Amino acid sequence: MDDYILASTAQNLHEHREVFTTTRVKAKGKHFERSDGYIDKRLWAYPVLVSLAHDITGFDIKNSVRINVLLYTFFLLILYVYANRLYGLGAAVVSIFLASSLPLLGINGLGGGMEMLNLLLLLILVLLAGEYLRQPSRSLEGALCMVAVLL
Repeated sequence: MDDYILASTAQNLHEHREVFTTTRVKAKGKHFERSDGYIDKRLWAYPVLVSLAHDITGFDIKNSVRINVLLYTFFLLILYVYANRLYGLGAAVVSIFLASSLPLLGINGLGGGMEMLNLLLLLILVLLAGEYLRQPSRSLEGALCMVAVLL
């Protein structure tokens, strides 16, 4: 049910530029009009990403899956970089294989939910926290706070 709510919010962002989840529509001839709905309480980052994909490629229900495949790819790439930086090339390759072998990660990576965005932001948060602990700076602190707010 969560994927439908995110898809509805992204569609309304694309068509009407409103963060709104439609729950009821009325038929007016050959067209449908929104008559009831609500504003989703969750973070709007994922529906905004999907609506940007709708703006670029046109409305397609597969855009949420395409966004998740891109986020899954970035997740694996950042996981590789992080493991390579900490433990070397062998551990980085093993971490990619271990992450790819998790069925739930594959399901979320090919689904329409916002779990991959949350996982990617969590991994970026851990990476930035490690960099900040290694060498503190204002720019890293700002990036760390921004990712924490988005999460």
